[in-house]
Amino acid sequence: MKRMMIILALAMVFAAIADNSADYFPVGIGYTWTYQDSSVDGVVMSYHEIVGTEMIEGHETWITEETDPEGVDSSYTQIRTDGIYMIISFLDTLGSDRRPIKVAPAEINVGTSWTAADIDTSFNMGGADISIQVEISMEALAREDITVPGGSFESCLKIAMESIFTYEVSFGGMPFAAGSGVQSRDTTWFAQFVGAVQSRGMEYEIDMMSGEIADSNKTASYLQEYDFTNVAETSPKPSDLTISAYPNPFNSAVALDVPVGAEVSIFDINGRRVADLGSIDNGIVRWEPAVSVESGVYFARVTAGESAVTQRLLFIK
Repeated sequence: MKRMMIILALAMVFAAIADNSADYFPVGIGYTWTYQDSSVDGVVMSYHEIVGTEMIEGHETWITEETDPEGVDSSYTQIRTDGIYMIISFLDTLGSDRRPIKVAPAEINVGTSWTAADIDTSFNMGGADISIQVEISMEALAREDITVPGGSFESCLKIAMESIFTYEVSFGGMPFAAGSGVQSRDTTWFAQFVGAVQSRGMEYEIDMMSGEIADSNKTASYLQEYDFTNVAETSPKPSDLTISAYPNPFNSAVALDVPVGAEVSIFDINGRRVADLGSIDNGIVRWEPAVSVESGVYFARVTAGESAVTQRLLFIK
């Protein structure tokens, strides 16, 4: 009986050992993730690729390009000794500086909670003096098995985030409006050594004049596929070997501008050849995906002699 009690006690101790958060936020140049995102605007595919690093405030920062039908945006991730940070432009439409958001402490387990950010800012807009405070809190709620189009993942860490928005508006030093409310609530499931595999959330737009919720937006995102094999070309290539694609993203056909005589092939994100466009005589070639080709990320590979370059393509039906 005593031996069994010791075994149970040891089991409880080991169950409580926290994971290294970096395992849930893998980084590497060339890493890619493709998601299906939904909101009030509809359903779109988005493609995320880590394209490089830079130093921001003394920390190595991984730059991720995020491509969807609206264009290309960038996000910034830092793996620090005390946790994982995302660098965001707070109220970027107003030109505010970038701020760090702590998306996970260095070690994490179910029940871990923390303040991701406590941001204060003020500005003048249209004669109104506006002060804003945003407090973002996060908590690891549970471990759950998740199945999405990108695969089945065991013991995913379920992390909830809530953003509280507080504001004051004044004109000429005279108070005009003030209020506080939930700006957003999100829940994201992270798979170890993969990253985010599923998220669901609700965003609220608050009218700072009336204090009422002016609009809301229910969001969801599901991992479609991921690739950590680094598809970037590492061999040297001549400066005149280039490729451009337009439109990109595209929904029916894409035109590729390549050197005369080059050979062009199309590959999916897993490296499977889906089309061979052959040798190009006039420098322009069109790829019109077959009906059976699904929406997603593809790569046009241009080869001339022993050199090759690739161009990422986003096909959206």
